[in-house]
Amino acid sequence: MKILVFGAHPDDVELSVGGIVARHAALGHAVEICDLTAGEMGSNGTPEIRMEEGRRAAAILGAKARHNLGLPDAFLQPDREALLKTAALVRQVRPDIVLAPWHRDSHPDHEAASVIVTRACHLAGLHKFPVPGQPHRPRRLFYYFLGRAEKPTVLINIDAYWDAKIQAVKAHASQFAPPSQGARPTLLNRERFFEDYALRFRAWGREIGCTYAEALVSLRQIEAQDITAI
Repeated sequence: MKILVFGAHPDDVELSVGGIVARHAALGHAVEICDLTAGEMGSNGTPEIRMEEGRRAAAILGAKARHNLGLPDAFLQPDREALLKTAALVRQVRPDIVLAPWHRDSHPDHEAASVIVTRACHLAGLHKFPVPGQPHRPRRLFYYFLGRAEKPTVLINIDAYWDAKIQAVKAHASQFAPPSQGARPTLLNRERFFEDYALRFRAWGREIGCTYAEALVSLRQIEAQDITAI
């Protein structure tokens, strides 16, 4: 299958579902990542640095490609430009499955990204929508948690991919440089970040009998012909 994973900023995908990306890439699925912005409003790093870090992180996870739509960081809105660019990429990649941020979050860009991707996945399937390519609508849209977590629909065991996930997160080195090295203090470069960061994934893992898991939400019911396939 083809899987397209959207994030608002260059490190969102790795921080939230890097293990899912690595797992499905290793299983032979074609996984691509798209950052809606270059993270230019981030406290540390430049857009050029952050995009290069994103390319390295994608390679670590085994993603087939990484895209950037160049939308304005801190000003994300489901406006015409955002919907046209996102729908055009959906038609270009033609994913079976799309992952996007959950629509309730502490960061307004994450909330806006959720709306943009949800609407764009629908619009990309309209025959008269004015973007290049043949109409395409993904078979399934899942959402992932960033700052705020709620009750998930699906938990994915990522034990075998935890190390790759952490390596990919750390590839965004500009975001984790400590203030002692001249970086501006943020939530990401505080002491014990990685120890605290792992707790959410360990809690989800405990629920399904593994060490680490990542969570997804589906707004649609999940159908199955065979309960053993769930």
